[in-house]
Amino acid sequence: MTTTMKKQLLAASVILIAIIAIVCAFVPQFAFAQENPYSQYFSGGDGSTSNPFRITNEAELRHINDTRREEDGFYYVDYSFELINDITLTYDWQPVSGYFRGVFDGNNKTINNMKLNASAKDYCGFFEIIEGGTVKNLRFSDAKIICNNTSELGDIGIIVGLNYGTITNCTVSGTITANNGYNCNIGGICGSTYSGYINKCISSVNITGAGNIGGIAGLATTGRIYDCNLFEGSKIEYYYNTVNGCVGGIVGKAKATTNIQFCINFGDIKYSSGQSNNKNIQPCMGQIVGELNKSVAVNNESSGSTDYSNLKKLFLSTNQLAYCSNGDVGRTIS
Repeated sequence: MTTTMKKQLLAASVILIAIIAIVCAFVPQFAFAQENPYSQYFSGGDGSTSNPFRITNEAELRHINDTRREEDGFYYVDYSFELINDITLTYDWQPVSGYFRGVFDGNNKTINNMKLNASAKDYCGFFEIIEGGTVKNLRFSDAKIICNNTSELGDIGIIVGLNYGTITNCTVSGTITANNGYNCNIGGICGSTYSGYINKCISSVNITGAGNIGGIAGLATTGRIYDCNLFEGSKIEYYYNTVNGCVGGIVGKAKATTNIQFCINFGDIKYSSGQSNNKNIQPCMGQIVGELNKSVAVNNESSGSTDYSNLKKLFLSTNQLAYCSNGDVGRTIS
């Protein structure tokens, strides 16, 4: 090998070593740039549907709100999460605010002792709003939502205030108290559901309030509620305040082609107001749905009771009791 060839080979080797050094210098930075910056808040995962953020304790659960992004003045949570352990909350919960679009897999674990004050919230629950997202396999035990607001409120539920997504295989127990609110939509699972899908959910929630109240959803619009139960021993107590409400063991008011099927109500419904100055009060009360407006409720069962004896004491007119029923539906509008 000539001296010239040796020099050329040496030069090529130097260039190759320099290229390798440059690549090695940039690879860690590139890998770091690709890592989800929110991964630091959780016990693994990158927030994708195939590799959700893993939540093992209360601090990590509360970090869901830190993954929000803002767009045009609205907040969105687009990531997916998986609950690894049962978690007991030690202080008041702040709802996951904005629109949840990801997947929350409860992994059949339980969130215990969620306490929430609904006074200043339009949408109140573990989530404020689910929009196209999915919540599944999640349990809530001994949840407590209290509203002491005297003005008009929005949607209140243990899992979510307003549902535009899918809630499946979830169980909730606890209490919701909104004695002083009016025009509320209150449900054990969600306050309102619009074009949403709820199935295989069980509620053991005792609800006290006014407006549209249901064991599963207070108001359902153009959605489907299948195979859901209000559990035995659950109570829904309706207090008239300023408007006529719709109260049902599964859904308070269903409208615009909502489909309710294969649901069972084991709970009790009661009109609890002892007095009223409004002689036009005419609530809709039924074991499955209070008011069925251009919607379908078939293949459902009930074994609870509808107690409207206080209405009989307040009013002599049978017209006041026209939409109160121990059957599946209080009032049907075709």
